[in-house]
Amino acid sequence: MVDVAAPALTVSSGTVIVDVAAPDPTDTSGTSDTGDSDTGTDTGANTGTSNPGGLTTGSTPSQTNTQTSFAIRYPANAVKGRGAANAGFFGCTSYNAGRASAANLIGKIPGLGSGVGGFIVNAIAGNVFSGITDIVMSIGNGQAGGNNVFYNIGQGIAAGPTLGLGALLPNAVQEIPGVTGPIDSILGTAVGAGTWATIGVYKLIYDGVTFAGAGVGCGMGWLPGPSAGD
Repeated sequence: MVDVAAPALTVSSGTVIVDVAAPDPTDTSGTSDTGDSDTGTDTGANTGTSNPGGLTTGSTPSQTNTQTSFAIRYPANAVKGRGAANAGFFGCTSYNAGRASAANLIGKIPGLGSGVGGFIVNAIAGNVFSGITDIVMSIGNGQAGGNNVFYNIGQGIAAGPTLGLGALLPNAVQEIPGVTGPIDSILGTAVGAGTWATIGVYKLIYDGVTFAGAGVGCGMGWLPGPSAGD
């Protein structure tokens, strides 16, 4: 008996290579998970009896079962785990730009990395361009940036129709009810519309630079994509 759950393949011998994420055939720097080959032989003898005519019949059946070895080959830049669904240029870029955001640093403080606190921090200090990317990707994939589509849409509602880009608009336009999100409106009232708009402009510059930098890093293969649990 073979205790290894094998793929539903019927072959007599050899090795089956299952390529993940269509790696470059010339790339030999990936890792492999390989299963062993198990072979078993079951033999039983059946002896017949003489029939009334005096003819004796018998048989010796033999059955051989062979499990083919298998290997799953991952390319060097393949993403394993939950983030695999979001692998690719935009998923990688959004993930790494998010890691460089102020929200990621503030999220290290207990109570501000998840739940309601984490949602508010992400809405205020998260990378704007990562947020827009995550909304678009999660509508198609069901999740992006480590969050499901409902969380990402909620972030979009908090940012308002401008999706966090309201700081690019003139102050008079920003002050129109409904143009920016509720969080922007509350903070703008608290610190002054002009001050908050200035902060917003510098934040957008920082977000744009880090998002572009992450894009270059991902495009060149220098930065990893999201891993399991990210």
